[in-house]
Amino acid sequence: MKLRLTLPVLLAVGLGTVLAAVPPPDQLLPSDALAMWTVPDWSRAGAALSASPSGRLWQDPSMQAFKAKVMAQFESMRKPLESELGVSWAQYAALLKGQVTWALTRLDPTSDRPSLDWVGVLDAGDQGDRLKQNLAELRQKWTDSGKTLRTRKVRDVEFMELTFTGQDIQAVFRRAFGKESDSADTGGGSTDKMTLLVGQSQSALLIGTAESDLEKILARLGGGSVRGLADEPEFQSRMGMFRQSMAYGWINLKTLVAMAKSEIIKQSGSMAANPMMPSPDKLLGALGIEGLKSLSACMDISADGTLAQFFVGAPEAERRGIVKLLAPQPKSTEPPPFVAGDVLNYGRWRLDVPKTWEGIENTLKEVSPQAFAFLQGIMAMAGKDKDPNFDLRTLLIGNLGDDFITYQKLPRGRTMAELSSPPQLMLVGSPKPDELIAALRNGLSMLIPPSNPIQEREFQGRRIYSIPIPDFGLDEDAQDSAGRKINLAAGGSYLAVTTDEAFLEEYLRSGDRPASPLAQNGEVKEAATKVGGFGTGVLGFENYRESMRAFVETVQKDPDAIGQMFEQAGGHEDMGGNLKQWLDFSLLPQFDKIAKYFNISVYTVATTADGFAFKTFLPVSAEFRSSR
Repeated sequence: MKLRLTLPVLLAVGLGTVLAAVPPPDQLLPSDALAMWTVPDWSRAGAALSASPSGRLWQDPSMQAFKAKVMAQFESMRKPLESELGVSWAQYAALLKGQVTWALTRLDPTSDRPSLDWVGVLDAGDQGDRLKQNLAELRQKWTDSGKTLRTRKVRDVEFMELTFTGQDIQAVFRRAFGKESDSADTGGGSTDKMTLLVGQSQSALLIGTAESDLEKILARLGGGSVRGLADEPEFQSRMGMFRQSMAYGWINLKTLVAMAKSEIIKQSGSMAANPMMPSPDKLLGALGIEGLKSLSACMDISADGTLAQFFVGAPEAERRGIVKLLAPQPKSTEPPPFVAGDVLNYGRWRLDVPKTWEGIENTLKEVSPQAFAFLQGIMAMAGKDKDPNFDLRTLLIGNLGDDFITYQKLPRGRTMAELSSPPQLMLVGSPKPDELIAALRNGLSMLIPPSNPIQEREFQGRRIYSIPIPDFGLDEDAQDSAGRKINLAAGGSYLAVTTDEAFLEEYLRSGDRPASPLAQNGEVKEAATKVGGFGTGVLGFENYRESMRAFVETVQKDPDAIGQMFEQAGGHEDMGGNLKQWLDFSLLPQFDKIAKYFNISVYTVATTADGFAFKTFLPVSAEFRSSR
């Protein structure tokens, strides 16, 4: 008899536990969600991040002085904000156990102030009672502060309505940071009312801006028949890459593009008077964005490294315009033997330029015959003043191949200017590079003033052409390129282009080959296999360790340099000082103490029947692996 009573009780408890679990995002979110992002298991993600090189770097004793400065600044913001809002970050951070999901459910770009609706879900796991207590405290603090608090029931779940305006938010920040006296200069802020609905169902904290979204999620939690993202074919097709991911996101590009097209057509009245401007329908068709279905992204951290993936859904049968023309060819992207293993970064893109250019011309002819005729006229006239038989299209486009390579060396010094402009070389594949240079020289001659002509010189039997960078009317302060030249030379089956003459000469020494070429680096080969190998059509490599070494040594030498760089780029005049309050680079340790946390990265882009796949992998270093 005792056994008969106990077994049903255990089954009931077990069944209750199963029913109480918050379902995964594909079963939880409604099918009409425009975008979503989720961490399916926050505890797992936090543990993986803490054990990763970046997590261990933050915990390294040599980083404590730098870390303490950052955390002190964070605390100086957190405490007054928590006091004003009546919400403790620590209380809610402790609830981060299971799923954390956010979704965009509505976007209205037509109003004067574009509006949107969103919903968030936080699964507190076994901390449901604590979540209930936190919400009760929030309710009490909200009413104690004199704010009006309303409640609303959605499917028998009670939600608090927290209503505020942009002015309210500005006032909170002013009071929190002691700037009440500056209120007259703030511009007032928006008076539009915003309402957040906050409630709890089982172990889930639900926050949203629209009752209809919360009702759908509650229906899904209760086992209702509301369509979920799992019923959306485009989302379901990506579940294979989502299923084991630490975090993932998805955007419904098809719907967003349709919304953008509708808005562009409404605003296109002024285009009709310009015969050179194509109609919005034709322009969007030329771009090919109407063939885009979705954007998916995911990331996972393992003992071997970090893998991030992006996928643009664009079925082959529906690709049009630029989207179709720029698809890489599945050809070799392996580093050539002349690329040394100590390069800072390397990239290779396989694109059939003559075929692509022909497609661009045909697209332009269809979209805007007037613009096509203008382009044809420019191409026909170029270089005719020096050679009546010169044909720019044949000599330029016809002599381009299907191979583009770029690579950089380490900066020559440790100044911010040298760090921002390391020696870089671009190689353009060509069946006849000498003819290609002649076409470029003649075509660019019309832009070069006679007072500063193209210079030529010989180097080891090859011609180097130095073309001055034109001054297009920029003032002296902005004209950083004054006196600089673009250097061109033919070497092997490539046209070499660079602003660094010494780097060009190094490439042209055809007899010199590096003792350790990048292609023979075993770690690079292994990382490439994680992202599709050397045959995807696009491949890139970066030596993050040496990049970070150069950065750290530069900012240690001059901690104010990076702030000055931001200000010179157009940032606020106080940006440098504000940045240093948070990030005091003089507190960073000597780089060798933290070098093991940095390594390399390899990425690829591949074309599939369903779309375009971008993958990048950051393997952990051998030193980090041995230190665990």
